[in-house]
Amino acid sequence: MAPTEKRIQVLSLGLLRTGTASMTEAYRILGYEKVLHGIDTIDDVDYWTKIEQASEATFTTLPTYRGGSFDWDTLFGHYDVVTDVASFFSAELIAAYPDAKVVLTERDFEKWRPSVNNTLFVTFDTWFSVFLRRIAEPLVGINRMQSSWKMIRGFFQGDTMDDCRRNMKRRYDEHNALVRSLVPPERLLVYRVGEGWEPLCKFLGKEVPDVPFPWNNEAAMLNEFIRVKTKETTDKVARVAIPVAIGAAAIGAAKLLGWF
Repeated sequence: MAPTEKRIQVLSLGLLRTGTASMTEAYRILGYEKVLHGIDTIDDVDYWTKIEQASEATFTTLPTYRGGSFDWDTLFGHYDVVTDVASFFSAELIAAYPDAKVVLTERDFEKWRPSVNNTLFVTFDTWFSVFLRRIAEPLVGINRMQSSWKMIRGFFQGDTMDDCRRNMKRRYDEHNALVRSLVPPERLLVYRVGEGWEPLCKFLGKEVPDVPFPWNNEAAMLNEFIRVKTKETTDKVARVAIPVAIGAAAIGAAKLLGWF
């Protein structure tokens, strides 16, 4: 993704699973041409490489933290609106785009916790996820699991998924409080998806559309994407690994038979 001019108009910084898929569709209905949701970039290796670099520049608790600065334009600068995973870098994006309006979507924590745990966290909490992250994806040139793991681990300040779970309440509250503290009231809308079009359109200076506010089942979308992309990765690994395994077995057999 080649960087272009700074064009972000709206930073939609509610954490994932606070209605970010519905908000993404709402922004598109309102006429914003380039709206970023993490699912849209699932196959973009360059994007996930930059996510990993951004995480290593941002989260001091990561073993691979390197500090320094990160050029946010290379990752987000050519979008009109950023949502979803952008929320993990809220403080940095607020500083990088001081003229952008900020929408903070919130959700009752006791509903948010199981939603995140049953979609995102469980993805990284199995032996198979470790296999994908450390072996399968690198074998076929994919990096989204490793990059996502660093971002999640960094934001939730945990060495393990259990650490991240223990820190969920604290980090959720800290995130929302941080956004509120960094953005002047005239540039900030604190919003819940069930509030409909009116407060969002008033804040953004848009006319209320003559369509219902979108509702996307983000959990179902995410789980389906995980299922599909996991199958794609394992299929690619099989196509790479099976010929190698057959070749190695053939060489071993030939040596055993004394053919060379």
